[in-house]
Amino acid sequence: MSKRNYGRAEEFFATVAKAALAALPTLLKRWLPDGHREGSEWVALNPRRKDHARGSFKINLKTGRWADFATGDRGGDAISLLAYLRNVSQRDAAHDLSRDLGMPAPVKRTSGRTSRPRAGGRVLSPLIPLHTCTRGAAASRTMRGRSNCRWNSSRVCI
Repeated sequence: MSKRNYGRAEEFFATVAKAALAALPTLLKRWLPDGHREGSEWVALNPRRKDHARGSFKINLKTGRWADFATGDRGGDAISLLAYLRNVSQRDAAHDLSRDLGMPAPVKRTSGRTSRPRAGGRVLSPLIPLHTCTRGAAASRTMRGRSNCRWNSSRVCI
């Protein structure tokens, strides 16, 4: 399966939700086989609870919105429905659904950060030049000897 760079997670979710809405009747027959169509809704038993009569768990086939009116559980698309039915995160449900629909998998984006911070592509440089004796001061401190500089309150070698 090929991979596609969706850009942002929102774009990936929107693309999957749109494709799932087009295939919703077929998906619902697979996910909720005991259900049936009533007008523009799919009515089924809720598999997440001990449901004995149809009527409280409905999915709108035109919008993808769903609700269990007995418990108050609800969602806005096929991704949230699959996440609810499988008790997984919406991210996992979206990836499973995209795979089931034969959609290209999203490309995992890297942070794009380099090991060295940059400002607008320019190498950062200090605003105040270092005093010439700074290098010697650092070296003398590492050898535990006397510093060849004295530092004033402004951290300037005098």
